[in-house]
Amino acid sequence: MTNYEFLKNAELEEYYKNADVGSLMFERSEYMDMAKPFKSYEYLAHEIPALSTKGTAIGSFVEQNDIGWNIEFEAGAISRVLQSIIEKPSLLSQKIQNCKIVKQNNLWITRADAVARELKKDASLEN
Repeated sequence: MTNYEFLKNAELEEYYKNADVGSLMFERSEYMDMAKPFKSYEYLAHEIPALSTKGTAIGSFVEQNDIGWNIEFEAGAISRVLQSIIEKPSLLSQKIQNCKIVKQNNLWITRADAVARELKKDASLEN
């Protein structure tokens, strides 16, 4: 017996609409040091900043793109970030704006266009 249930995408939409911050907090492991969970891209698609764990691949992505808070995997760190958001909501607003920008740079069409440009550049160098 499990203590969770799977929701369909349509059912998740209501949760995304009501979310201010997502959680990408994972205990450090060899796998998480290199993984970028699909959930992180769902948060980005919905322009939801996230808390992430320092030292993980997704943590580095969050920090480099300033789309959330990359913190230690501990309750105190989570509490401090959430309290800072409550005290200064503009912190959240800035992260949301960054999510909007980063989202555009990570659309499939944007990535495909970048690959096409690189291939054209390579082809012109060969001629």
